[in-house]
Amino acid sequence: MTLRDSFHIRTTTYKDIFTLNNTDTESMYLKAIIIATSFILISCTQNPPSKSTKETSAQSNCILTCDNKDYVIPGNKHKIRKVSQHQSEEFRKKMQLVQKEYTNQSSKNALARALNMLNEIEASQLTNPERTFVYEQKSALYLKQESYAAASDELLKIIKLSPEIPVSKEAETYKTLSNIHFLLNDKRKALQYYLTWTEYQMAIMPAEYAHISKLFEETGNLRRATANFARALELKKSPITTEEYQHLKSLYEMSGDLAGAQKIEAMIEKPFKLNL
Repeated sequence: MTLRDSFHIRTTTYKDIFTLNNTDTESMYLKAIIIATSFILISCTQNPPSKSTKETSAQSNCILTCDNKDYVIPGNKHKIRKVSQHQSEEFRKKMQLVQKEYTNQSSKNALARALNMLNEIEASQLTNPERTFVYEQKSALYLKQESYAAASDELLKIIKLSPEIPVSKEAETYKTLSNIHFLLNDKRKALQYYLTWTEYQMAIMPAEYAHISKLFEETGNLRRATANFARALELKKSPITTEEYQHLKSLYEMSGDLAGAQKIEAMIEKPFKLNL
């Protein structure tokens, strides 16, 4: 199995390796991470997402991307917003009852009852933080029911609350939307939402670049798929494996760049670790 067949994506922490999984496992893993992140209580932080590693000029070494710099650049465009995070005590108690309903039971009936409880709440009477939480909970429950389109609709309601939600919440929602549309097999929307997520980031990690490459490949943009996978390898801290070189070579070949493929072939014959 090649990296072209699979990838390993995480929502918060990325290892500098690309783990191989089959398609079914990949889909199940995406479902798990979407549901897990959707049930997290709304964070009180108002800061934009940050990375522990900054993409500095020293990391811009173009050993693999000299001839194709068409990879995604983190935008870091969105400034900190000061928005209310207040939730009333009455609202918190209601949400505890909803969570108790679906946490203690995993049956379809329990999920349906929890959704009914949320649907009975009049959104117009809530603050924006409370609305955001309700939409997240409903989205997570729809995901448990594998009602992906309905889950996406709830998250889009959160986006419509912008700019009255934290930047970090907005970014997280775009990433979750991307994962949901990947499950819906709508790779173009998955790519669109993921690229929007990158506009909020200070840096993009290697596994995230590998995922971007996967999305570009599956939507037919092989040049950008090649550039983003090459960038993923450039930013890796661990040595590049022969399999990863082979995948990059195959991307060059599929995009019609035979000179690029020959360059990678030479690296396979005489491998080295990028010194960034």
